[in-house]
Amino acid sequence: MPTGYTEIIERRDDLTFREFALRCARGMGACIHQRDEGMDALPRADEPRPEDSRVGYHVVAKAKDEARLKELRGMSHEAARALWQAEREKAARDNEESLRKCGALEKRYMAMRDAALAWNAPSPEHEGLRRFMLEQIDTCKSDWTPYLREVAPTPGDWLAENIREEEKSVAWHQKVIDEESAKPKGMTSKVWIDLLYASLG
Repeated sequence: MPTGYTEIIERRDDLTFREFALRCARGMGACIHQRDEGMDALPRADEPRPEDSRVGYHVVAKAKDEARLKELRGMSHEAARALWQAEREKAARDNEESLRKCGALEKRYMAMRDAALAWNAPSPEHEGLRRFMLEQIDTCKSDWTPYLREVAPTPGDWLAENIREEEKSVAWHQKVIDEESAKPKGMTSKVWIDLLYASLG
């Protein structure tokens, strides 16, 4: 399954290793401050801000989740019903779109799989390439398997489910905050990024 980092391999015939490495660097902690930027933005050092550190990000996210949790716990039955209904309608639209997209994507993958099977390998040594191509396609099965979202059967169930999810999220952010706060501090993001660029020329 292509990720935000690897989809460029499918999209760009002229992709260089340097471009791919810089894109993948966006997934490293030194680039956490760029998490909301498009994937084509190059890694860059930034003036450190508390919310850009791993701990700072989780502090902000935990506060947002706590505010949402407070809102859910104080929600009226009428408000919960309206949000539940809106989510049901959105899920129905999303599910329909998922079925459409996955069907089209499966056709594309299967056509490429058929082509790989039909390919006349120029030598026995090239059979490994055929196996690899088939393995790559087969590992992407989840890409064409539709994800159908289910919504709780009643507004009360929907509200309880959302409260549980927010509680879990708050607890998870607190766990990360505690773990990250206990870690020794490493090199700065600027040094990490400067070393990366130097290594790639």
